[in-house]
Amino acid sequence: MSESQPRTRRPQVRRAGDSREDILRSSHRLFGRLGDEEMRYILVHLTEEQPGIRKRVKHLQQEFAEVLRGRMKGVDAQEVASDVLSDLNALEPETLWDSTGSDRHGGYYAEDEASWDMFSDEMDGSVTYLEDLWKEGLRQDAAAYCLGLLWGLARFKVEGKKEPREWFGENAYSCARDVLEKWNKMTRGGRWLHWVLDRIPQTLPPEFLQYFRPEKELGIAATAAEASDLVKTPSPVERAREVSRNPE
Repeated sequence: MSESQPRTRRPQVRRAGDSREDILRSSHRLFGRLGDEEMRYILVHLTEEQPGIRKRVKHLQQEFAEVLRGRMKGVDAQEVASDVLSDLNALEPETLWDSTGSDRHGGYYAEDEASWDMFSDEMDGSVTYLEDLWKEGLRQDAAAYCLGLLWGLARFKVEGKKEPREWFGENAYSCARDVLEKWNKMTRGGRWLHWVLDRIPQTLPPEFLQYFRPEKELGIAATAAEASDLVKTPSPVERAREVSRNPE
């Protein structure tokens, strides 16, 4: 690192295990930060160095389409939320402590900045996957996945493991805003935006909603359905049923 850029190295999230699921999550985080031009550059050079990769890339394109159109249909928001909670509970404060402070170049990496970097790195792959579902035309799946992401973030802030929650919990609000703003842009403020908004009051914990007001974040009025939901107190079973219901 040159002296013109005095900053401590960004922390990398350490995760236990090297299962296929761990590798896929890690890959989502890596490739989720690359733009289209960067991806083309990498693929062109890889195929030049190893011509056999071209055939494998074509096969993976077909496999990806099948995954989105087949296996991933019927996304369960509750399962997505549980996965997000599990992932965020795995964040390690020790990694944060080791990477913050001053460095030999005179730079300083603040704890709140490092905390956000680690948190957003963990969520990048999931947000990219949400965008993939939408681009593939899987509207219902994308909506349920979006609700699951917001639900998982809220659960982490309210019920996450003590140490990860203490050091990373406040990031849940900023990340939830980012997810909601992306969803608003994807849906162009249409019915799928409101499908998610209508279910937030009955799904996310009230403690989280004290500081996270979706309609206020987006600068829109609460929908009639949302206003009606605010006076209901559905049971957990009713919540699980409602979040998987198709919009009218």
